[in-house]
Amino acid sequence: MVPEAFRDAIRDLVGALVRGDFDALDQDGRSGRVGGDGLRRAIGEYGQTLVDLPDEAFDLTEAGSVAGRPDEWWIVVPMWTAEEGRSDLSLELAALPTQDAHRFEVTDLHVL
Repeated sequence: MVPEAFRDAIRDLVGALVRGDFDALDQDGRSGRVGGDGLRRAIGEYGQTLVDLPDEAFDLTEAGSVAGRPDEWWIVVPMWTAEEGRSDLSLELAALPTQDAHRFEVTDLHVL
């Protein structure tokens, strides 16, 4: 289960994907190694309309600390679309420790 303290940051990142604000994700580094263009392409190829996460998404989100780096987390978030509700698309994130919180980066966006 994903820590409660991570939920607002995850909602904000997913909200940027929903709005198609890939440039903002690139600018602040949250697009990670996938990059804004990669995210745009993956969402376009999926062909459905992303929507904000419902509360139940966090009950289905998987998360854990990275072996040997207990302050770093991996997170897998199921995505929702207007057409399907819960979709086959999942967002993978890294939560990297900062001085006073965590910074979130996309590591993958793919169909399960």
